[in-house]
Amino acid sequence: MTETTELPRIVPPFSPIAFTVALIGAPLLVTLVGGVFLIPIAALIFGGPVYLIAGTPVLLWMVGRYPPAFDTYACAGLITNMLIFLLVCILTSSITKGTVDLEPLALILIWGTAFAPIWAGTFGYLYARFTRSNPT
Repeated sequence: MTETTELPRIVPPFSPIAFTVALIGAPLLVTLVGGVFLIPIAALIFGGPVYLIAGTPVLLWMVGRYPPAFDTYACAGLITNMLIFLLVCILTSSITKGTVDLEPLALILIWGTAFAPIWAGTFGYLYARFTRSNPT
């Protein structure tokens, strides 16, 4: 009979409590650290719902496939935000057929380009700490 060897599991097992605390705690922590400025508070108010709606499935997918680390999760947050930004611009321009100025919408959505990677990266860092992984 052949002997099988088990490969070490790089990705820690999923922890729903750690996931939930890190998901909610990441934007709150970033807002608290940068709370001296008004921009993180406004980002939390305007970007929080988008982060929860779009970020939750992406971060769930990431947790099952990649070890939690700031840089990997920050890249996922940036890519997700850019895809949402592109989708909103395409849908808005096709629905309004150029009759509405998209500049105010673009100015609001562009802030997500800064905060999405920070929030997602902070999520990766917190999740690694909560699951006792070694963050890189």
